[in-house]
Amino acid sequence: ISKSLFVGYFASHIPATVLIDSQVILPKKYIPESLNKVLSWYTKTTKDPLMINKPFWFKAFVGMEVALQFPFFFAALHALRNDGNWIRIPSIAYSAHACTIMVPILGSILCEGSLTLADKAKLFGIYFPYFGIPLWMLIFMIRNEVPFGK
Repeated sequence: ISKSLFVGYFASHIPATVLIDSQVILPKKYIPESLNKVLSWYTKTTKDPLMINKPFWFKAFVGMEVALQFPFFFAALHALRNDGNWIRIPSIAYSAHACTIMVPILGSILCEGSLTLADKAKLFGIYFPYFGIPLWMLIFMIRNEVPFGK
């Protein structure tokens, strides 16, 4: 079940990074109107203060996602689909990095004064898998020296 969960996580993270997250750092003139409308719908629906206000620290985190994590998603998918045990150490590095980044993101949502408890719960539910699944991956890869058998 872990392998299937990780495949789904990385496969879904690729379009999320390209279509939504990258809008945090790209100039608006490079974003197709249709994608801008998707982000506008998302921010109106969720009241996500990070995607609305785009604080510098959040832009830095998204920049790391695009530059460092995005290429890893493809390597991870390749390794997971081919039982590539070589992905263990890179997965430990990725998952520790992802978990670390998510702590201030989740904390900022929980401490945001302009959001209702319902808004916070909705956003926490959207963001938490990006902490929880990497945390599970970190534990899984640390505990299994040969994660996919020989």
